[in-house]
Amino acid sequence: TMEIILAKELNGFVDKSCEEMFMFLDNLNDISMLIEENIHKTARIVHGTESTLHYGYMNPSPTREMVVGCTKRGRLLKRPRNEHSPFEYFLDEHNKLVMIMRNHHKREGFHEQELFFYHENIVTSLNFECKRPNPRNTVNTSQMKYNENGLISEYVNMQIDSVYFPRVYSDKLPLQEKMKLVNHVDIERYHYQNGRLLVCEMIDFSTHLRNSFADYLPYHDVVSLRYNGVEEIESYDLFHTLYNRKNTFQQRKPFRINKAFYEYWNQLMIGDPKID
Repeated sequence: TMEIILAKELNGFVDKSCEEMFMFLDNLNDISMLIEENIHKTARIVHGTESTLHYGYMNPSPTREMVVGCTKRGRLLKRPRNEHSPFEYFLDEHNKLVMIMRNHHKREGFHEQELFFYHENIVTSLNFECKRPNPRNTVNTSQMKYNENGLISEYVNMQIDSVYFPRVYSDKLPLQEKMKLVNHVDIERYHYQNGRLLVCEMIDFSTHLRNSFADYLPYHDVVSLRYNGVEEIESYDLFHTLYNRKNTFQQRKPFRINKAFYEYWNQLMIGDPKID
């Protein structure tokens, strides 16, 4: 069972998460080759509608759309509405997600691709502009960790300033210097009891603020969920650890975690999931 992170440990935890992401990036091969490999793995493409979430409908967080205001997950389409759907999900023969194509910026002459890599209990993704497919144009990278029961336990998204990204690949650049090139870090940690999600930690960190203020700490919210008798979330407590303040939110309409979608992510490492 994971323990809630203490406020004094937050900076160290964020640094450790980013260090793991940089280790992954440092070991990447040619991006163009990786794109071709993932396209070769593709068995089918599923289309999705507009969404405000990273990955769109396929965002692994089960609670973000409930807790964060004005958030829209979107949905999957049985057939594309036009030439390019807002999201195109590339799946291999085992229904594992290998690539996402984002078509939000087609009017500006470029779009984004996100590649997925699987290793033991960790899924890592790499996002970049498709117009110039090489590591120096990476805009963010994400990592999802799973526990021994196949349940997602941690989701990290790290945004890097693409203008300065080439400096990340300098062999002489230490971790703390790399950290200065990180714009933003979002981390979610999930705590379960008997397989049911009970608590979600949400850590929101803009690293440039820490460079300016030595005592700056990430925003750290602890969300405790309350279910009704039919497994719907009817209310939750949101505790702001930095301000020692708790708010209770009652759902206007009980929120049901999308089981089919949730099980898709939870089974990526252990089975042959279906999303239809």
